[in-house]
Amino acid sequence: MSDRTDGGRDTRSIDQIRADIARSREQLGADIEAAKLKLSPRGLQEEAVSRIRGARGRSNSAVDRVGDRAQEQVSHMSDAVVGFLKRYPVVTTLVGLGIAALALGGSSRYSSRTRRSRAYTGIEDGRNEGLGYSEAPAAELPPPRR
Repeated sequence: MSDRTDGGRDTRSIDQIRADIARSREQLGADIEAAKLKLSPRGLQEEAVSRIRGARGRSNSAVDRVGDRAQEQVSHMSDAVVGFLKRYPVVTTLVGLGIAALALGGSSRYSSRTRRSRAYTGIEDGRNEGLGYSEAPAAELPPPRR
């Protein structure tokens, strides 16, 4: 802009100075217009929308990273379970059979009807009628020790 070569004195011609001033005014006018646009309601709205989109993009990528990490963990756990099942097939089979037996109600020896009849043995011999306990009545119990 300035050609100061003569000890701090401006050596430009008047026409050059006027051209520099005109360019500066144009640039200043463009900067003012940009600031007006940016500070206008429409400009502020666009800035807010832009920031929200950026934040949404960052949050989506964070969610994607968490999902990827969870998928890695599940894959690692499933590999560990499959490895255990392959290493210990007999134990796995026995545990599976035990769980199946529990789920299906067990054997007929321990069916719910049999368990119920064993719990109410006191009813058949007349002790504690209606209560269903197989213990002797309180009058027949020995006194507590002191």
